[in-house]
Amino acid sequence: FPDVLIAIIGEGKERKTLEDEIASLGLSDKVFLLGNVDGAARYVKAFDIWIMPSHSEGLPLALMEAMTAKLPILTTSIPSMDYIVRPAGGKCFEVQNPDDLAKVLSNCLKLTPEQRAELGDQSFKYLQTHFSLQRYRNEYQSLIERLLNDR
Repeated sequence: FPDVLIAIIGEGKERKTLEDEIASLGLSDKVFLLGNVDGAARYVKAFDIWIMPSHSEGLPLALMEAMTAKLPILTTSIPSMDYIVRPAGGKCFEVQNPDDLAKVLSNCLKLTPEQRAELGDQSFKYLQTHFSLQRYRNEYQSLIERLLNDR
């Protein structure tokens, strides 16, 4: 996939290792380490695919931001993301398994732009249905009413 560019947002203790690996593979013009980016969500629509290789997450807001951008979603198969991504049409790969990530990404890159757009639309629709602000309001209201009635 010679036309693929990779932008990595975020910072971590592996940065130096990644910089060295990128340089040693001659990929400095293909892989960009952007570090921490204020307001990173506003750049999400510039991407074609969203990859989130987290080892652990709570409620992954960055994932949901990518879903609002209607991107195909690839994440590690950790419980907090797996339960959102798989029913939304996204693909998961095993934690700390670069070969599995490469396979899942390769399969996604082989899709036509229309097929990737369909995956993005599917994830957006799932997000709207299952994680809308109105749904959360209704659920919190219901919880408060139950707690008050149980007194």
